Amino acid sequence: MTTITKKKVVTKTKTKNYATSSWYDVLLPERRYKDTMGNEKLYPAICRTFDYTKVEDLQGQRFSTPSHIKKIVESITELNSVNREVIIVKYNNKYTLADGKHLFIGLIQLGLPIEFKLIDVTNLKDAIAVMRKMNSTSRNWTIHQFVNSTSVINKDYAMLQRYYSDTDITINLLGALMYNPKRLKVGKSNSAIKEGTFQMNATAKEMNLFISRIKKFYDVTNLDNNQYCTMGLCCFIIEKAHTYSAKEKVFLDVVKDIANKRKYTNKSFGRKKEYIDFFAECWNDL
Repeated sequence: MTTITKKKVVTKTKTKNYATSSWYDVLLPERRYKDTMGNEKLYPAICRTFDYTKVEDLQGQRFSTPSHIKKIVESITELNSVNREVIIVKYNNKYTLADGKHLFIGLIQLGLPIEFKLIDVTNLKDAIAVMRKMNSTSRNWTIHQFVNSTSVINKDYAMLQRYYSDTDITINLLGALMYNPKRLKVGKSNSAIKEGTFQMNATAKEMNLFISRIKKFYDVTNLDNNQYCTMGLCCFIIEKAHTYSAKEKVFLDVVKDIANKRKYTNKSFGRKKEYIDFFAECWNDL
């Protein structure tokens, strides 16, 4: 009788052996494992340093908030424990802070070592992608920070940043206009910005026309310049399409007249829908 013995399969772990740097120690090297589907997953190296000067901010990092740092310092002091982590990305021999900025500053204030996960990438684009993904579900990151961080490597994000710097229109509305000038969807454009898939689908001519019409609207009507009014106006302009251009002058005069009578000027009188309804009423009085 022949006995068949199954050979035990041993899964080898691939590791990247970081040499201990002059400014940090490697506590645990990078590890790679395969999941149940056979896909390889990375566990970044865990390192430690007392040299706080070697780490740079990636473009787009939010400004540190003293009150947030204070809470982290108090938490570490009261619990005698550091329960969060710092993420540092290495590319082109640069070490950049991708996540955990407030913790990083708090540990410096306490004179404690920085223990961090080290993710090695090949270029700035990949470094920014790591930071964007780390913060894609964070409430602390604004849309402007996602735009600012990616604008250095993407011309569409850079164009959105430029429009935002040159106008008093919110970056959410500008992004929606650029993403789909025919159907304003702020949620979709914001999701694309966070995911790194945002692109400018409007032409420069379309964007300049929207911006000039918004400016002209406020110059003529003297209505309070706020995001709900501007959003409502853009939705109304899109709805009226080519008809708006022919009737713009008369429309603005009617808006001004009715707004003055109802004392709507110099104050916000509702959200987007209220403004759209008001503009529709003014349009019907033409």
